Amino acid sequence: MYEIVDSTQPGCPPEFMQIPVPLGDPVFDPNRTGKTLLPFQRGRWAKDTGQSPNNPRTQVNHVTAWMDGSSIYGSSGSWCDALRSFSRGCLDSGSGGDLPKHSTRPYFMWNSVDPSTGQHGRDGLYQFGNARGNENVFTVAEGIIWFRYHNHLASKLQEQHPLWSDEELFQSARKMVVATFQNIAFYEWLPLYLGIPTVPAYPGYQKHVDPGISPEFQAAAMRFGSTMVPPGVYMRNSFWNRENPNLRTGRDIDDLIMGMASQIAEKEDNIVVEDLRDYMYGPLKFSRSDLVALTVQRGRDSGLPSYNQARAAFNLEPVSHWGEINPQLNKTSPQLFRDLAELYGNDISKLELFPGGLLESSGSPGPLFSTIILDQFQRIRDGDRYWFENNKNGLFTAEEVQAIRNTSFHSVLLAVTSAEPGDIQDNVFLWRDGDPCPQPEQVNVAALHPCTNATALNYFAGSQVGFAVTVAALFLFPPVSFLLAYVVAYYRKSKFQRYQRKRRSLGGSVEETPAAEVTACEWQGPKGPLRPVGVEVQEGRLRVVDCGGSTLRSLNLTGQDHLEALLSSNRQRRALLLKIPKEYDLVLFFEDESKRSDFVGRLGSELWGGIQGVRTRELKEQDLLKEAVTREQRERIVETFFRHAFAQVLEIDKRDAGDLKGLSSRRTRRRSSAS
Repeated sequence: MYEIVDSTQPGCPPEFMQIPVPLGDPVFDPNRTGKTLLPFQRGRWAKDTGQSPNNPRTQVNHVTAWMDGSSIYGSSGSWCDALRSFSRGCLDSGSGGDLPKHSTRPYFMWNSVDPSTGQHGRDGLYQFGNARGNENVFTVAEGIIWFRYHNHLASKLQEQHPLWSDEELFQSARKMVVATFQNIAFYEWLPLYLGIPTVPAYPGYQKHVDPGISPEFQAAAMRFGSTMVPPGVYMRNSFWNRENPNLRTGRDIDDLIMGMASQIAEKEDNIVVEDLRDYMYGPLKFSRSDLVALTVQRGRDSGLPSYNQARAAFNLEPVSHWGEINPQLNKTSPQLFRDLAELYGNDISKLELFPGGLLESSGSPGPLFSTIILDQFQRIRDGDRYWFENNKNGLFTAEEVQAIRNTSFHSVLLAVTSAEPGDIQDNVFLWRDGDPCPQPEQVNVAALHPCTNATALNYFAGSQVGFAVTVAALFLFPPVSFLLAYVVAYYRKSKFQRYQRKRRSLGGSVEETPAAEVTACEWQGPKGPLRPVGVEVQEGRLRVVDCGGSTLRSLNLTGQDHLEALLSSNRQRRALLLKIPKEYDLVLFFEDESKRSDFVGRLGSELWGGIQGVRTRELKEQDLLKEAVTREQRERIVETFFRHAFAQVLEIDKRDAGDLKGLSSRRTRRRSSAS
């Protein structure tokens, strides 16, 4: 069923609907604690659903609903590529060529813990298109059959078409494998599974048919197969041991496949063997689980309708009495239905879909499950534009379609194993008296070794020291963080107080002026505010600091013939513009003209030994501000300059580089080129 549906991946964020275990359960609660809970994590759902009563959660199917070979080739292009050898159209194989390659990279493969040995990881896992293909040796064998069949067809195609590329060989072989898989699953296996003589004939492609997987099929009807699983097979140390000593070679797989053909399943009824009820593998925290309980809980998670509601939805008459569910079973086991009625408060309308559908079974799925399963498979077939019988998709000729219809699973097994025609019965899905290799008797629980009991993993055991250290670190984090913040604040406060004392010694106002030799306000552009700054000139460098003493600008004044200072001639004559090559201009507003004159004089005296002096020029304040090259202007000029330079070197259209003329005045462009 993993070919068309996989809804087992947990939701994110994780949500749990734990299953309470009855008091004194001999497997899960032998100590009669009454506190045991079976872990159940809710499935993944579409994120745009489940937000209102009229928009319930829709479970996500992680594979395609089509019968397109996704269990063989993976459900995505990247997954398929990871399985390919890209040589002769074949899938990648191990050293022997007849087994898939072992998983060496973190593919999305089933990776549950072996409940008997605790083994986990990728060791012993094969690379399959089905994420759960390594769940047991029988799913492994099934995956190997189709792996071999693809490579068998690819080899035949290469012999027939030696000039074909790897891609042509691979896609042609894949097309034939998928078509054969469709034919076997729908026309050979499905009628036997449902206990009907034949399935409805193909009506042609129906574009309006919805092939999506229904919740009733996904969470209930498809799980009917669990009643057919026997408690064991005639093998030893094989079912749960990944690195199986009996399955080392391709011949071992051949023997297993032939044994599977003669292995008789359990009767299709309401009974599920204890291996699945009590000893189903569980998560790391709880090694065992109950498949039936998980299935019932999965139905609740999916919001399935009740048993009678589902019957009405599929045009079946609802039942009004418990015995009507299965009259024949009611005659032989009336106590079963009395217990069922007591469990549901004698209200048959509350009976859930999976228990009700399972109780209908008697040698084959009951009316409800048969209807759900047949409806699902018909919709998948009829709504698939690439179904092999659709003569309008151009995939196969009429002769090829007939050849596919004549291909049975028996012929596939003969093609991929060492078996002779008489080693496997013609109808692989059914064993009759006289067929090859009869089993001595049906395996029962009494003839088997007992399974290991459920074990729970205590994450705290052995981690006391680490847990104590973690808790201590969490408790100490707030006070340590507070202490560090206090130390930083104390250091900054002490630094600020030193600046305050320095300013007091100079007679300035510490609250409003920075701690420096000269104080002023820096003009930052037409749209920027005036910023109080301090200016210091020492050892050929001019340093501009803020009120806290942090350096805003540090300008190198050495190596220049002269400095040019523009002075405002109006508005209290307190503005000064200092032009320094390769820097944007420094524009200062002093408290009055005398403070400005003192700064110019101090600047000249500090620099007299290194340069000729300071050249001053007066102009109106508004013209002085227009003359200034601000930081923003210089950045745009430099950016545009480089655009023009790259445009010339790379020979591209200079119109896309920007216009230097529109950025600044003629004097600004002159200063940019000089820098």
